[in-house]
Amino acid sequence: MINIAIIGVGALGKRHLESILKSELPLQIYVVDNNEEAVSKVIKMDEKCIVGGTDTNILPKEIDLAIISTSSAERKTVFQQMISDSKVKYIIFEKVLFQRIEEYFEVEKLLKEQGIKAWVNCARREQPSYQELKKIVDKSNYFAFQMAGGDWGLGCNGIHMLDLIQFLSGSQECIIDRLNLLPIVEESKRIGYKEIYGTISGSCGKCLSFSITCFHCSTSPSRLELSGDNFYASIEEGIHKLTFMSADDGWNTNIREFPLYYQSQQTQKVIEKIMNTGDCNLPQYKESMQLHLSYIEPLIKFFEEQGLEKGLCPIT
Repeated sequence: MINIAIIGVGALGKRHLESILKSELPLQIYVVDNNEEAVSKVIKMDEKCIVGGTDTNILPKEIDLAIISTSSAERKTVFQQMISDSKVKYIIFEKVLFQRIEEYFEVEKLLKEQGIKAWVNCARREQPSYQELKKIVDKSNYFAFQMAGGDWGLGCNGIHMLDLIQFLSGSQECIIDRLNLLPIVEESKRIGYKEIYGTISGSCGKCLSFSITCFHCSTSPSRLELSGDNFYASIEEGIHKLTFMSADDGWNTNIREFPLYYQSQQTQKVIEKIMNTGDCNLPQYKESMQLHLSYIEPLIKFFEEQGLEKGLCPIT
């Protein structure tokens, strides 16, 4: 029997659970959330294989794989509680990982001491459409990346775009050289967290330049554009559409589907891959930690300038 733990069964944690329940692996699933009603609801999804509670003390002594899908403010605390109660082999963390710089190093130290292999759920790396696009990008010498749209959540989702850039470029040297943010800090849809607007730009290996823009009070659909020395790609994720041109095809315009899968369709495949091979396509903790720090350090400074708590990045 494989023991799986999901810590945090809000909207995203529930999607993870829905996917895992489709697996044919012999699973015993433990769910923990401080909301007793949320726990009761998910237990009803499969009362035979789900055990639930509001504290990590319900967890077994050995956990094969844990998914920590809480908000960023409590993620380090529940991680510490879990590893004090149980021996854990693998962990998938949700993101944005943590709110304070020191927490990244504290968790890194504990992972190393406990011998836990961990990944961060920047899930576009597991999407077949982006894996196919990477094969095209790999044949280029360099490219530029632009992404823009209205109110898509730059604070909570910006790390996804930065990780995608690292993935496509094949480099871990992501340099953010400019934050051109509007002096606006709004409440996120998640209580206690903030959202930001504007542009983040920089470079990453063969990605000579990137810019990620979120417009304020806008319904503009999001679009990703990659321009390389031998290709051009425009991606509209919302309608699963790819517009593509390449030197190999005389720069003719091709329009094709760009399918993307929901989290409730993906987690099952990821955990099966981990349990069968000990690895997956998600970024490992150390790589993602470095990218997170590059991201949140300038954001902390921005939030401080807006009069918020020092040393805190209130995004999740």
